[in-house]
Amino acid sequence: MWILGGCAVIALIGVVFFAALGIMGYQFVRDMEELTTNPEMRRERVLEMLGAEQVPEGYYAGFVVGIPIVGDIVGLTDSPPQEDGEPGEPRERAFFYFSLRFMGDDKQQMEDFFTGKTDELEALENVQIQGPIDIEFRRAEFIKLGQFEVNQYTAYYRVMRGGVELSRSRGDSLAATMWIRCPDDSRGRFAAWVVPDPAALAAAGQPSSEADTSAASSSGPAGESSADAPQVDYQGTPNDEESLAAFMSQFNLCGTG
Repeated sequence: MWILGGCAVIALIGVVFFAALGIMGYQFVRDMEELTTNPEMRRERVLEMLGAEQVPEGYYAGFVVGIPIVGDIVGLTDSPPQEDGEPGEPRERAFFYFSLRFMGDDKQQMEDFFTGKTDELEALENVQIQGPIDIEFRRAEFIKLGQFEVNQYTAYYRVMRGGVELSRSRGDSLAATMWIRCPDDSRGRFAAWVVPDPAALAAAGQPSSEADTSAASSSGPAGESSADAPQVDYQGTPNDEESLAAFMSQFNLCGTG
């Protein structure tokens, strides 16, 4: 009787567990449908997950996914919502943020890479993001390493050229990929800010929407001068730490779970 009773309890627990999963799954799908077609609800959820008071100027709430047990994903785009309420695809600029509850050994590998303890891409080997924002780290050129503190968190960043494709960027992108470390936090937090690459625009003879290339201060990603390269000003882009910190100061990421 004790054995049968134990089996009955286990079976009951199993039924309750799968029923709970079913309810969570139904609620998740319902929320995603609502968030996809309701710009105001999507905006409120994005602000909540980013710990922000408002969406940065020039950006719109793009996508927001809260996966039970796994974590949260948020994205900002530079396109307004469509007529049916669905988010516009990023054209030239975007920002996205991952807050993951469980990462296993990948968390330490990611942290070692972004803090500069290793230059090996092993931690990012299987990381490939596809959708409105396509990211493939293996195709990127990492050009700068640094860190800054803002809003009680430390952001360790690597600036990369290429490897990111938006709907209109053709891969000519400049992005700061960041590992976010919050005090006494077990989550894995990763973010990226993507803009057009001023160097690529200058080489093509196009004006930059992110920085005034006529007020040049450097000609390369590391600030090295070259007589053959066009002069490029990285102010206002992820390759300028002051601009990067100012952009990230709009988000209070450590208070978002």
